[in-house]
Amino acid sequence: MSAGRIFYAPIEAVSVSAAQDLWEILAASTAAIRLRGVYIAQSSDTDSEQLRVTISRTTGAPTSGSGGGTITPTPVRPGDTAFGGTVERNNTTQISGGTSVKLVDDAFNVLSGYTFAPPEPEMPVAAPSTRFVIAVTAPADAVSLSGYAVIEEIGG
Repeated sequence: MSAGRIFYAPIEAVSVSAAQDLWEILAASTAAIRLRGVYIAQSSDTDSEQLRVTISRTTGAPTSGSGGGTITPTPVRPGDTAFGGTVERNNTTQISGGTSVKLVDDAFNVLSGYTFAPPEPEMPVAAPSTRFVIAVTAPADAVSLSGYAVIEEIGG
C-alpha cells in the first residue's frame, strides 16, 4: 500500500497536572487521516505512576477542546505540502459533544513511557472532517510530557 503524506506532530516538555487531550487531530474536509503512531515520554518525575491513555475517533459537531495550543505538523518528506487539517495540543478543557468511539483504552508507567504503533492493517483511519483525540488522565503530581503523533493524510 502506498503511503499518503506523513507528518509528525510533536509536543515538547509540557507540564501536565490535569486530565487533558494531548492531541486533537482534525482531518481536512477533503482528506482522510490514518494514525500511524503515538509516542509519549516524561522527563521530570522519578516516581512510578500509572496514567490512563485513550485514543478516540470523534464525528459530528463536537466542541473542540481548549486551554492548550496548536501544532503545525512537520512533513516527513521535504517539500511535501502542508497538513490540510488542524492539530491542537494539551487541551485542559477536553473535547465534548459529537459522537466519540473509544478505539484504545490503555495505561502506561510514566517512567517507561507509552508507544502506540500498530501494524498497518490495524492503524485507525478517520474520514474527512473527523477527529482523533489522544487523552491522558490526571497524574498524582505534575509531570513534564513530550512526544509525538504520526499522522498520514490520505487524499486531499
